[in-house]
Amino acid sequence: MAYSFKLFRILLVVVFLITCGQAYSQKEAMYSQYMFSMMTINPAYAGVNGKPTLSSIFRNQWVGIEGAPVTSLLTFDMPFSKDRLGAGLKIIDDRLGIEHTTTYSLGMSTHFKLSPYSRLSFGLDFGRKMYEASLSLANTYTPGDASFSQNVRGGVSQLGTGVFYNNRRLSIGLSSPNILKSDITISQIDFGKSSSFTAIHLFTYVGYNFDINENVKFKPSIMAKSVSGSSVQLDFNSMVWLKDLIGIGASYRTGDAIAGLLQCKLKKSFQLGYSYDSPINTLGANNRGSHEIFMLIHFKAIEKK
Repeated sequence: MAYSFKLFRILLVVVFLITCGQAYSQKEAMYSQYMFSMMTINPAYAGVNGKPTLSSIFRNQWVGIEGAPVTSLLTFDMPFSKDRLGAGLKIIDDRLGIEHTTTYSLGMSTHFKLSPYSRLSFGLDFGRKMYEASLSLANTYTPGDASFSQNVRGGVSQLGTGVFYNNRRLSIGLSSPNILKSDITISQIDFGKSSSFTAIHLFTYVGYNFDINENVKFKPSIMAKSVSGSSVQLDFNSMVWLKDLIGIGASYRTGDAIAGLLQCKLKKSFQLGYSYDSPINTLGANNRGSHEIFMLIHFKAIEKK
């Protein structure tokens, strides 16, 4: 049994190393509070907290623009096998105009203890992305056009990968939400038999914790988002925590927005957050910013046997 368990962990790492050479992905929803639950972007984070964790994000983007993105996300992860493995579930509901995409994925991670306070984790998640476009709602000019006579649906499988290192102060992550190069095939209409959702996505994250004194902590972080065909986008984040209960911070996303963040922990097992993004791009004159609500619950840690 012990030999089989070790072989499974080694196999998980080998699969990660083989697959991370590719980085193909669909267009991914974005969030401002991902740093409070890294399961959002990295499957290697599953089980890192050492206890079952449920998190949720609701994002209403570009308020005031009709058909702007509205995204809901739910994640659950937990450790098992004496914290050497982790499992995770992620569900994303993303709506943009007449388009509706739903993603379900299940993940597995393995954790290697490098020292009493540091750990290196590898993760994979497998899922299915379902796409639907309500073309009949968009047909306002040519009611008789057969191309818009029915809604279309399609779906693709996806495989995400990630690696995550953390100790008491430093966190480093590298992940790709989908490495399978595949198209959503829509056969119902002549003009869109191959609707491509492929693009290179790669997330690189670095965060650090500074203890200013017993009551104040400063937690800056940077994330680089690389997408095929586009320039690298950087997120600069900074949070100040007061008695590890109230967090106040700000983020700057290059070429996109400035965000204010507020976090509140209740009994160290329940956390609520809110962020407001003020756009600095050309869309800024046409919308009233983006609102995002975050929730996280830590359940009682599983007893180690």
